[in-house]
Amino acid sequence: MDDVHSLNIAEIHELFVSKQISPVDLVRSVLEKLQKLQPIINAFSAETSDLAMNSAKIAETMFLNGEVISNLQGIPISIKDNIDIAYVQSAFGSRLQNHTPIADSPVVSRLKSSGACIVGKTTMTEFGCKASSDSSLTGVTSNPRHLLSTSGGSSSGAAAGVASGITPIAICTDGGGSARIPAAFCGVIGFKPSFGRIPVIPAAAVGDLFHIGIISRDVKDISSTLELISGRHSLKKGLNISKAGRSFHDLKNPRKPTKIGFFWSLSEIAPDPVIKKSITTSINRLTELGYEVSMENNPFLNLYEVFEPIFLSRARNKIIQNDGYQALLDPEILEEFKRCDLYKDDYQQTSTIKRQELIKDCLKLFKKFDFLACPTVPCLPFSKYKTRPPGSHLLGILEWPSNCILANLTGFPAISIPSGETKGGFPVGLQLIGPPFEDMSVLDFAGQVYKIFNRPFSEYSNIE
Repeated sequence: MDDVHSLNIAEIHELFVSKQISPVDLVRSVLEKLQKLQPIINAFSAETSDLAMNSAKIAETMFLNGEVISNLQGIPISIKDNIDIAYVQSAFGSRLQNHTPIADSPVVSRLKSSGACIVGKTTMTEFGCKASSDSSLTGVTSNPRHLLSTSGGSSSGAAAGVASGITPIAICTDGGGSARIPAAFCGVIGFKPSFGRIPVIPAAAVGDLFHIGIISRDVKDISSTLELISGRHSLKKGLNISKAGRSFHDLKNPRKPTKIGFFWSLSEIAPDPVIKKSITTSINRLTELGYEVSMENNPFLNLYEVFEPIFLSRARNKIIQNDGYQALLDPEILEEFKRCDLYKDDYQQTSTIKRQELIKDCLKLFKKFDFLACPTVPCLPFSKYKTRPPGSHLLGILEWPSNCILANLTGFPAISIPSGETKGGFPVGLQLIGPPFEDMSVLDFAGQVYKIFNRPFSEYSNIE
């Protein structure tokens, strides 16, 4: 059974169908692994073993009867702490929250209907306001690749749980890189779909910056999961995504992109030389294989100036509604909220205008390129006892990983894939951004590139 923990969903599914393993045995093994590794990496804020085992028993019976409803049937999966599971506390990584929902969020409801086995809720930074891996509620989550390093955030436990081989896939959120940052730090894959692809109910405090994300160790697993959890919800008005972009079935004849616009940075922060060296090797490999990679100058120097007022003010307005927030909230976040006092009265209107300009500028780039690319984050994983990398103390709390925020401001799909690693064994992530609602094109291309980079997943046995 230990060998199963490094397989992808399709491989596990075949073992279920052929009755070589049972969902019950797999979920039991996953729960044992979770309990063993939890004291070491601290990836989970709650365990839902009864829910997982009940789902596994139903899946086992269905497989024995030859009934198959989806590739996720019987597959262990985790859910981030800010996504509602009925009768399981949603704490948002905070001591301020004490909310136990009575209904599933749409994504959880769809996962349950597909037969997935939810084993627990994963850790996150408080209200997703930091990109490190610490929480005032759950403590620090360790990076399975380097136990003294941060796993990144805010989806800290989601990435750590997948990287350590506990679950093959994790559902998380991404309001400013929260799926892609920890995926890059932990050497796995993190995907943020187009805004509107997956419904968000109840609505997030940071509004349209917020997306449901997926972290996995295999691009195809993300594609198959996305197909199951996408689509409009009856309570959610908005774009009918079934009419936007390529459908999931278009991949039978995928469009092969050849033109990539590459940026070393989407901010004023230059990448660490070690990251630059690693990614240069990867880009050279793509060029050798015939992909046209154009090295571009960054036209988006003011991204964080647009992002921060929107994200920070919306988060602050939600958090200060909680009684006693001054005493219970992470002091670093509380201090960061003081930056809101610097915003001018018209910042919301100004930010809206600037976002529209960003979208227009990006669409112009996509007339030249199939995809945009850059390092996911400009630095290597830093100490898990720190909340930001060295030399960034004068920056905004989410400014150091601001390569990721373009995709949140525009709502365009983006993915981080492992592109290599340093001599010290630290993973390096490459971010790919695609046009709006071309989610499946992004995933198809990411799968091609990931195969070229030859970075197959292997669970990190050193943590055991």
